[in-house]
Amino acid sequence: MLLSSLFFKPHIFTDPNSILAITPNSQYGAVRSTLEREQQVGRRAMAVNIARGVIPMLSTAGALVDFMAAADFAVATGMYGLSEKLFEIVYPDKTVRQLIALDTRTFRVGMLLKNNDQRPILFFIHRELVMCSLKGSKCLAPKKSTTNPITLDRLPYVKEFHPSLLKSKLGSLGLIGETVAFSNRLVVISKDESTIGVQPPATIYEIDSSKEIEQGDSATITISGINLASINVAAVGGALEKGITVSAPKLTSDKAVATIDVLIAEDTKPGYYPLSIGAAGLAKEVLLNVLPASPQVDSAEPSSVTLANKTAQKIVLKGKFLAGSKVETTSTVVGAKAPIASCTKDSCSIKLTVNVTFAATETSKKGEVKLFVVKPGIETQLAIPAIALTVTK
Repeated sequence: MLLSSLFFKPHIFTDPNSILAITPNSQYGAVRSTLEREQQVGRRAMAVNIARGVIPMLSTAGALVDFMAAADFAVATGMYGLSEKLFEIVYPDKTVRQLIALDTRTFRVGMLLKNNDQRPILFFIHRELVMCSLKGSKCLAPKKSTTNPITLDRLPYVKEFHPSLLKSKLGSLGLIGETVAFSNRLVVISKDESTIGVQPPATIYEIDSSKEIEQGDSATITISGINLASINVAAVGGALEKGITVSAPKLTSDKAVATIDVLIAEDTKPGYYPLSIGAAGLAKEVLLNVLPASPQVDSAEPSSVTLANKTAQKIVLKGKFLAGSKVETTSTVVGAKAPIASCTKDSCSIKLTVNVTFAATETSKKGEVKLFVVKPGIETQLAIPAIALTVTK
């Protein structure tokens, strides 16, 4: 976009029926002229120039009156040379730095902004647009009538003002610009390759990939470029992890777009896996991030268990995305326990043992076993319906 101007609709008049004029920002040339004028006839410039002129003039005039006076003024001139350097340090010329900042940061007419780009813009406005010109000024506008004067809603004059107050007085901001399209100086018109006999080299412009893929899910990597028939895909550093399948590139008719399907098995180990996609000796890397899928349990067999004391029973959980999970157990029957078990992609096998102490009057104890499936990378644990447990003496 070619930005030409900024403008504001300030909320100045207290009369709601008044029409607010569009007020543009101050142009770069006007701001620079102000700084250059300060550099030439400002307070500091006047003080330095007067001092530079008065002492040499007195030295010359003294020589016409008395040769000893001329020597005294010559000493004074040398002392001024030293004091001038001190004056430069104590009272520096700020306009030099301000002019440099003006050239490097200030908005100018014809400023170019790229698409989807953010850039700070420094611009200037006249102080009297939002603030009284002098301290103690009444800030009165021309009278609408003799009985109903219109007053300007301006800020009182201060040397330093608060940005939020300034923003509230400026009103709405508007931009004036136009879109700009860039085209190459040389335009190449393609023809049927079979009639030309020369093909352009394979070139990759952009790779648009879904980098995060869950276990058991799939994704598509899209590649755009020129003549992608010779594109190749390979794992960086060796073979891909077990369970990751990458298809051969599928090309559009003009060979400008290629798609690659990536399939992740349910038991693939979560982690990062780089792929190298190359053409004509140049390669770009795509990083596949395999995320753990939430475990799913469809059944637990058996759903109830009766055991003689000091025996064991196998409990099997069946489901999906169980690879890498562990099963934790708790029981309301003291003496019933199961070690933490590992799982395959579709099942978990738990060995439940009982070693219960009975009272003399007891023939059996009843309770339940609670199972929890925990998987690294998943924040919540999966609770399985409790299994009824009976232990006989």
